[in-house]
Amino acid sequence: MALAPEVVTAWQEAGPEARAMGRDAVDQVKAAIRQLPQRERDAMMLRYVQELTDAQVADSLGIQPVSARALLSRGRKRLKQMLTEGEMLE
Repeated sequence: MALAPEVVTAWQEAGPEARAMGRDAVDQVKAAIRQLPQRERDAMMLRYVQELTDAQVADSLGIQPVSARALLSRGRKRLKQMLTEGEMLE
């Protein structure tokens, strides 16, 4: 997954403290993703890491597209909750 040029430029111009904070945020997101239920985690990884469409996610998981969209929706909701409300299991 390639970053937009403006993101790369901003990262390069950021000071060491800002870069460290960015790494901390990435680590928190990774930890939250690991805590998702397996099916939601699989759907999220296929959609956002491998950049598959919802239909391709469904096909990869052997489910209907509507079910893939539901998994993705639940995964996003659960991630948001974990990251904003501090519900990490650690």
